Amino acid sequence: MRLYLFIYIPNVLIYPYVSLIPVFAEEVLGIGAQGYGFLLTGVGFGSIPGGLLVASMGRSRRKGLAMGLAAILYMGMVSTFAQSRWLPLSFAALVVGGIGWSMMVALNQALVQLRLADAYRGRGLALYTVGSGLTPLGNLAMGSLAHAIGVQTAVTAFALVGMVLAALTGLASAEVRRL
Repeated sequence: MRLYLFIYIPNVLIYPYVSLIPVFAEEVLGIGAQGYGFLLTGVGFGSIPGGLLVASMGRSRRKGLAMGLAAILYMGMVSTFAQSRWLPLSFAALVVGGIGWSMMVALNQALVQLRLADAYRGRGLALYTVGSGLTPLGNLAMGSLAHAIGVQTAVTAFALVGMVLAALTGLASAEVRRL
């Protein structure tokens, strides 16, 4: 169950920040629509080396630990992005966050599949995809909080709560760290 929580947490608490990137581009960084497109490429650029790192892991041990550390990296970089008012730092945080994001997702999905018996793999992956359906709930909550207290504070708060939950769900679990 911890592996499923590990993907549900970012779907609710972290991914919704992407829908607020236009607000960051316009109000926080002052770079408008063109800058918005530039910011969106950051996570994509970072996901390439992150995916390659996971692919190079092969049969190495401690994938659970790597997944937990990658999640903390990703969420920490989202928090850094949220607090930044300087475009180079904002973009760099998104790139490094993309490394963590792609590693976390790839390792999580691989570990879920490896732990499921063949007879349950389809059902298990169906539960995995439920996480995507949770993102709109996070969008609603994060957007409402951003309206009330400001976009930077709201995204940072969500990212920090996500980091704590990821640490408790993954890094604090000897079972997950050993995977």
